[in-house]
Amino acid sequence: MRKGLFGLLLLFPHTALATDHESFPASFLVQKATTIIKSEIFPLQSCYQKALAQVPDLQGTVQIQSSVGSGGSVLGARVQSSSLKNATAERCILRNIYGIRFDSPAGGTAIFTYPFSFTRL
Repeated sequence: MRKGLFGLLLLFPHTALATDHESFPASFLVQKATTIIKSEIFPLQSCYQKALAQVPDLQGTVQIQSSVGSGGSVLGARVQSSSLKNATAERCILRNIYGIRFDSPAGGTAIFTYPFSFTRL
């Protein structure tokens, strides 16, 4: 591994997306969420980079469950599971998830789980 490099692998969410309205297939909504998350990835990478400075061999996956309201704002987010096992990085990721603005889900709210995999390059 080269010192100072870090990476973030974005995986396609593999859990079901639940919505209050079925006008769009869940896969379509997940693809849109993925595009938005990718555009807002730098603050999440920063969370990992800061934690990596303290724990040089840090790597793992953090699965975040998010609830998006009718206005596109994140109503709730939690760590569903984590192999990263770094509370500081996980809290930082959650704080940044709340700052992401998604498209408004048709008919109300959407709940989805998104895996973020972090590894040194």
